[in-house]
Parts: sequence; structure tokens; C-alpha cells
Amino acid sequence: MKKIIFSIINILIISIILDCSDYKIIGDVKTIYTNESGVCSPKWTPGGNRILFSDGHSLFFIDSDGKNLAKIPMTWSPTSVGYCSISHDGKYIVFSSGYNDNNIYIIPSEGGEPVKLTEAKENEGYSSPDWSYNDEWIYFIKSYGYEDYYEEHLCRIRPDGTDFNYIDFFDMNLFNNIKCSNDGKYILLQYWNDNIKRDKILIGAIDNSTKWDVIKDSYFSSSEDYPCYSSDNKWVCFSDGYELFIVSSDGNGHPYKITEHKNKPNYLDISPDWSPDGQYIVFMTTNYALNIVKVPDEFLPN
Repeated sequence: MKKIIFSIINILIISIILDCSDYKIIGDVKTIYTNESGVCSPKWTPGGNRILFSDGHSLFFIDSDGKNLAKIPMTWSPTSVGYCSISHDGKYIVFSSGYNDNNIYIIPSEGGEPVKLTEAKENEGYSSPDWSYNDEWIYFIKSYGYEDYYEEHLCRIRPDGTDFNYIDFFDMNLFNNIKCSNDGKYILLQYWNDNIKRDKILIGAIDNSTKWDVIKDSYFSSSEDYPCYSSDNKWVCFSDGYELFIVSSDGNGHPYKITEHKNKPNYLDISPDWSPDGQYIVFMTTNYALNIVKVPDEFLPN
């Protein structure tokens, strides 16, 4: 009887310890580049040795060690250059613009003339472009709103600007930061949950067969922003608006913190992107820095 009571007490103690722990496995972080003009939307190139990013006005490549910064030449530039994504074959870049333009453009990765893929009308905008796994489609968000009315739709278009169509199978109206899975089956996105008044992360099948929240409310009470897939689709990295976390993509795991601000500085870790080999995650901070964190062993590809 005493052994049974002792075992129960041990289980309760372990449960309390687990419930009170921060669930963190902190990775090594290295800052590779800073720019007072800002950095935006970092993305690994397919080879995994360079990073694409925007400074809000232009596109750049930089080596993963912070060397060989190179501005991508454009024959002309939209009013701004924001969210960007490079094709899986490395040949093309799509990006969104803003400041009264709000369209999606495509440009060869070596530079050239940006070609407009969308035509935003009054009160419309196009954002968050991402390539399908086979580069046959570009997925993005179309928004429309005025005064107190606002709606968003998931759309896609061919890289040559044809076959624009809506993919409206998500039963929510406000979402952002879409990512296509590397097997072509799913879309990962961030959406606003009006019941709990915060952003959540959802995965939905492109064939509309299933969808699920990635993180259970009982596991996490902070905002879930800027999600990205691991190279094997098993994990999702995201920001709580302050630091980075990793969680299983199947919707059954607890998030683990992988970056930590020990001295509570007033900047945010956001916009993560997972390297093709699964070893590193690049992200930006709101103090104008581009950073790389080593993925803890627990989340590496098998």
C-alpha cells in the first residue's frame, strides 16, 4: 500500500514539474546581418547556403555566414518590397508590394524587370505569396475592406499570371502568413480566432479533406504568429510575438521555446524560415537584425 501511495505521489510531483516547466530547448543563436533600414521576410534559397530577404525597398541575397551581401538588380522598383518567396528551383522570386500598390510581382532571381501578377482595385490588396512544392502555383491572400468591413480570401495563380482562382475552403475570414507543405498536400496559415481573441495556427488539406489547429488551447495561451514548416513537414516553427517556438505539426504536441530573451530586451523574434536540410532556422528581429538559430537535436530530420 505504501509503495502504491509513494508511486502516486511521485507521479503527481512529476506532473506538477512538467506543468510548471517552460518547455524550452534553447538553440544557439547567431546574428549574421544588421541594417538600420530593416530586414524583412528572410527565406532560405534551395541550396541552403544563402538567404533571400527584403529591406522594405529592395531584395537581397546574403550567405548564411553573413558574407557576400548582394542586392538583386531591378529595372524598376514598386513603391515597396515586402514579403518575398523564392521558387524551389531557385529561378524566380515573388514578392508583395504596398503603399497604395498592394500587388504581387515576380522577377528572375538574378534580377531584371518585376512583372505584376495581380491588379489590385480600390480597397483591395494581395499579400503573403508562397510557392507550391512543384512551382506550378503561387498561393497568396487577397484582402478587401473599407470602414468597418473586411474580408480575406486564399487564392492562387500560375507563375505566368494565368488561371487566377480562389481556394476558399477555410471557414475563417482573417488570416495571414500562408505556407505550402513540401509534399503539396497542405497549407499552413495563421488566422484570427474571434472566440479567444488571438491568432491561431491551422493546417488544412488543399483538397479540403481535413483541417486542424496545430496547437491546443490548453497547451498555449499566447499569440501564434509567422508559422513555417520544417523540411520534412513534421514540425512547425512560430513566434508568440516575442520568441520562437517549435511544435509538432500533427496538432498533438506541446510547443517548445527555442529562443529566449534572458534580459527581456524590447525586440521581437519573428518571421522564421527553416533551412532545406532541417539544421537551422533563419529569422528576423525588430531591432533590424537577421539571425540564425541552430535547431535542437530533438527536432532534426530522422
